[in-house]
Amino acid sequence: MTVQRDTFLDGSVVHLKLDFGKGNILDVAAIGELREAVAEIGDRSDLKAILLDHAGQHFSFGASVEDHLPER
Repeated sequence: MTVQRDTFLDGSVVHLKLDFGKGNILDVAAIGELREAVAEIGDRSDLKAILLDHAGQHFSFGASVEDHLPER
């Protein structure tokens, strides 16, 4: 699992690429990594956009049902 990060246009665009395996399922660990990647960007006045992208064939199959049950 990983979120790859690149910057473009003198840092005004940050490119985050989700690479969480087949289907880029958003489970608790994946959401944590995405939050961490966004937090690392910080509050920057020069930032114009964050581009979310994907590795593999699909952007995301969505949330992990098991990780989003009422008891969790």
